[in-house]
Amino acid sequence: MVRLWWPEILKKPRLRLEKPRFKIPRKTPSPDALFILAMSFILFILGGGVFAVVNYKTLPEGFIVIGELTRQTVIEGLVAFTFMVIGFIGFLIMYQSTKHVYRPNYAKTLLLMGIVLALIGYIGLNWLFIKKAPGIFKR
Repeated sequence: MVRLWWPEILKKPRLRLEKPRFKIPRKTPSPDALFILAMSFILFILGGGVFAVVNYKTLPEGFIVIGELTRQTVIEGLVAFTFMVIGFIGFLIMYQSTKHVYRPNYAKTLLLMGIVLALIGYIGLNWLFIKKAPGIFKR
C-alpha cells in the first residue's frame, strides 16, 4: 500500500461519496392535489360558474338579479362560491380539531373557529338567497 504524504497542519477531509439515486416521478398527482382540484371543481359547479360562463353576454349589469331564480350574474356566482368555500374551510377546521385530543385548549379554539366560519358561510348563502328571491319569504 502506498501512503501519500499529507501535512499534519491540514485535517484530512472525510468524504463519503455515495452513488446518486434518482426517484422515479409519480405517474399521478399527489392525493392532496387531487382533493384540492376536485373540491375546487365541485365548488365552481355549485357556485354557478358554468351557468355564468355560458350566459355571460346575456346577463344584466349589477350585483344580484332580484326576483329571478333562473338568472345569475358573474359576481353573484363568485359571492356564492366564496361563501361555500368559507363554510367548507370551517368544516375542515372542525375536523382538524378532532385530531388534537391531548391539547384541549387548541382543539376548542379550532372547533370554535370552524363553527364560526361554517355559520358565516351558511348565513351568507341564506342572505344571498333572500336578496335574490324576496317574494318567497313574504307571507
